[in-house]
Amino acid sequence: MSATSSRTRASVLLDDGCCVFLSEAGDLPTVEVPPDRDALAALRDYLAAQGIAAEPDVVYAIYDEGPGTRRLVFRAHLAAPAAGLVAKPIHGLSASPVPDPAVHSMLSRFETEFRNQSFGLYVGDERRGDVLPSGKG
Repeated sequence: MSATSSRTRASVLLDDGCCVFLSEAGDLPTVEVPPDRDALAALRDYLAAQGIAAEPDVVYAIYDEGPGTRRLVFRAHLAAPAAGLVAKPIHGLSASPVPDPAVHSMLSRFETEFRNQSFGLYVGDERRGDVLPSGKG
């Protein structure tokens, strides 16, 4: 992917220990990252503007969504309820309808990793990749 044609989207997988919180469209809260911005800073600004009390920190997935588009997904604990987000119980995520197959796969993986309390970093594209162990919690 060349620097001049690339586009980056930053997303956050928000959970409160019981539920994952998605947008009303069934996606992770996501922001387009301007070319001159850091993805984490852009995501933090987006969350603050939306009134979402969460601090993204750990990278959960890095993948190409298609030609010229990369998506970075961070994990964060949701500190307080936020308007405009839909709660989905963690146990049962794999059975939840989610429009984007890549996000559905990620949520299914999160459900398993949450149950085992052993998380990994996904690196690949929207169809396949590798999950690299990143430890507990």
